Amino acid sequence: MSGLIPWCGHVSAQNRQTQARFACVDCGFEENADLVGAINILAAGHAVLACGGTVQSGRPTKQEPAEATTQELALV
Repeated sequence: MSGLIPWCGHVSAQNRQTQARFACVDCGFEENADLVGAINILAAGHAVLACGGTVQSGRPTKQEPAEATTQELALV
């Protein structure tokens, strides 16, 4: 393993050039794509629970919606 998680937070379709491999084009972090996905899901679950929500809610109850989410809702 080259590290636990990609710290840079760069999101790009180019990070997944194969089904099995995650390679960040920004910071160079490389790892098995399934492991990176599992770590992302675990981190999201921790964030939900830390904000007082439930995992089933899909959104922490105490967290304000992100700007992009607010803009998407305004378009509907």
